[in-house]
Amino acid sequence: SGSIDMIGEIGVTLDQAIALEQRMEKDPSLKERFVIRYKDGPVFEHMDANLNNEILQDKRVRQAITYAIDRDSMVKSLFNARQAVAHNIVHPKDASYRDDTKKYDFDKARAEKLLDEAGWVKTEGAEFRSKNGKQLTFELATTAENKTRGLVQVILKEQWKEIGIDLQLKTLPARVFFTTYLNRRQFTGLAMYAWSVGPDYIPVSGAHSNEIPSKENGWNGQNYAGWVNKKVDGALDRAVLAFTAEERAKELSIYLDEYSEELPNIPLYWRSAVAVIPKNLQNFTMAGHQFYANYEADQWRYANK
Repeated sequence: SGSIDMIGEIGVTLDQAIALEQRMEKDPSLKERFVIRYKDGPVFEHMDANLNNEILQDKRVRQAITYAIDRDSMVKSLFNARQAVAHNIVHPKDASYRDDTKKYDFDKARAEKLLDEAGWVKTEGAEFRSKNGKQLTFELATTAENKTRGLVQVILKEQWKEIGIDLQLKTLPARVFFTTYLNRRQFTGLAMYAWSVGPDYIPVSGAHSNEIPSKENGWNGQNYAGWVNKKVDGALDRAVLAFTAEERAKELSIYLDEYSEELPNIPLYWRSAVAVIPKNLQNFTMAGHQFYANYEADQWRYANK
């Protein structure tokens, strides 16, 4: 309608930006007025596994469901390849990132082999796997208001069905999901949401065993998976006290190896920041981290034509 001149990083979702981009191709007047900017961001979309769940306690199951996700196709079909596949919680631009950690590229055969090894097998004529008479099923919960997460849920249900998993989908209002449901670890299977990680991030709150929320500690901490790994605890304790980036990277390397093997949460993709700006707005720069572009609004210049 012409009533909005600009939308910054927190005002438009990626799917809206892609839809607008497609519309701009058909409408020259929009293309003359606006530019859509994309920037790799530090927001990590993932699924926490509740490790109190008897099925998900077995790391072979967690590895199998990760191998069974075609994340490359997901980011291409949902996001026009505008977002990057995530392999762990350390951002590729972070100084502590390692490209040689274990990755779980789509491999359906390997996923099925791991489930077989874990005792979850398909009997003749059965649609889903079972073990000791119990069907392989668990729940995936996320926020009800997020359209993209709803689409991801549907994709995961179909992909995991192909390896014999009966995935049950659940959505809750964000005000419920991010309070009692997640913080008090009321989710029974997987919980899908996002973390924002800053530069030189040390994931103490999300990975240290002291950070598992409980009634005893007043439900503090963000280790919602309930992951306990003493090797990781020690590495994180030392990383917090390290004085140099090299020392921190050495300790976080231990964390990355353990995380990549045990997968307390399942990485999906890194979310991109999006902005729609006037074509003649100059010096508009998205940082690609926690600070928004308007922090440098004093540098913006509007060039009248």
